Amino acid sequence: ESTPVREIMTHNPHFVAPGTTVSDAVLIMQRHNFRHLPIVSPEAKILGVFSLRDAMARELVQAEQMADLIDQQLTNVLS
Repeated sequence: ESTPVREIMTHNPHFVAPGTTVSDAVLIMQRHNFRHLPIVSPEAKILGVFSLRDAMARELVQAEQMADLIDQQLTNVLS
């Protein structure tokens, strides 16, 4: 309760603009070994925080869609 935030916060953190692609945000997080990335507006207003968990959810949906497409193609080839 008595520790000031400045003692534990990341100084000069990396951040991204709202238009940054998911893949670019993930690359930034991987290069710098962190799991959260602030999203900052051109006016320097914090809009939110992007996390690796957000990216994983998106990738899982894409993986499921790809698996469905492959299943359909295999069914068509085997029919």
